[in-house]
Amino acid sequence: MKLAEVFAQVNAQEDKEMGYVFDAPVHYIVLNRKDNTWTQSTITKYLAILDQIEASTGPGVMVTIGTGARHFSSGFSLPHWVKDKKNMFESIQMFQDLLARVMTFPMPTFCVMNGNAIAGGYILSLAHDWRMMNGK
Repeated sequence: MKLAEVFAQVNAQEDKEMGYVFDAPVHYIVLNRKDNTWTQSTITKYLAILDQIEASTGPGVMVTIGTGARHFSSGFSLPHWVKDKKNMFESIQMFQDLLARVMTFPMPTFCVMNGNAIAGGYILSLAHDWRMMNGK
C-alpha cells in the first residue's frame, strides 16, 4: 500500500488526529495534526494503538509517521500546560511511560520523521529502533 493510501485511510477514520492502519506486516501509527503536539489525550490514543498492535498475531513492524508539511512533532503542547500545572506533570509521566513502551515493544519499530522533530517529538523518534528523516 502506498503512503498516500495509508494517509487517506486515516483521514476516513472518525478520529483524524491520530490513526492506525494495518497493511500486513506493517502497522502504521499516523500522526495527522499540523504540529503533532503531545497532551494526555494524544498519549492515551498512542498507547491504545500500541495495545491494538500488540494484540495482533504474526510477524510485523510498527511504523510511526507524520503527515504534516513541516513538523513530525513539536513536542508537548505548551498552551495545554499553561492551562493547569497538573497537565504538565501528568503528561510528562505519561510520556515517560510511552517512551518505555516503545523502547521495549515486542516487534521492530521504525520512525519516519517527515519534518522537524523538536523536544518530546525528537525524543519519541529516538525511542524507536530505526529512524529516518526527510532530507528537505
